[in-house]
Amino acid sequence: MYAVVKTGGKQYKVAKDDKIVVDRLEAEAGSALVLDEVLMVANGDQVNVGSPTVKDAVVGATVIRHTRGDKIMVFRRKRRKNFRRIRGHRQDLTLIQITDIATDGKLKPAAKKAETVKPAAKKAEADKAPAAKRRLQPNLPLKKPQLRKSQRLRKSLRQQKSQLRHLLRQIRPRLGDRNSKGRAQWHIKKQVVAPVTAAILPVVVSALRNTVVKRLFPAILLFVSAAPNFIPAQMSVSAKTIHSLR
Repeated sequence: MYAVVKTGGKQYKVAKDDKIVVDRLEAEAGSALVLDEVLMVANGDQVNVGSPTVKDAVVGATVIRHTRGDKIMVFRRKRRKNFRRIRGHRQDLTLIQITDIATDGKLKPAAKKAETVKPAAKKAEADKAPAAKRRLQPNLPLKKPQLRKSQRLRKSLRQQKSQLRHLLRQIRPRLGDRNSKGRAQWHIKKQVVAPVTAAILPVVVSALRNTVVKRLFPAILLFVSAAPNFIPAQMSVSAKTIHSLR
């Protein structure tokens, strides 16, 4: 025997002892419900279809618990307006169990389960006294947590790096000595090399200039006197210019 019921705007095909998830119902967990919107009832070959509901047909159910559905993402967008909105939603749901289907409106009372004390609760009560005694004991050394493989590798790399730094400090000179040596070289360049260079450079330049002019001047005169036709008028050398070169 089965029936089709409507709740929360949706239709469900149910039978006795079935568990279904419906939209949130205003009822506490463990309470009994009556679903009176029965659209169809079938019992073997007898099928009774309502118009819209079957007269005097009801379905009894018990609320097991309230829950929520999976999260869905709601995305809204308007093109060319830089409008974006994302919202998450979880639907409120209720898990119910079908207890009876009646065509005459008379539901059988749901059988209540006998309340039994869970053995886990007894065990917890029995362990309370030893737990109190354990608090009075002195603090015992805690075991170090075991590291994962990746953590062990990182730890070993850190140790190797520290050892390498220690060896480098012993091999290479100290940073302070290197800086002091650099400062001494800079002072030597500034106080000795620069003044000597400033004094000698003009003398050397003037000597080279006089030597080059004296050696090249006869060659220039010979070239001008031997080939006057090959020199344009704009490039002709006057006596005054030659005198200035001397």
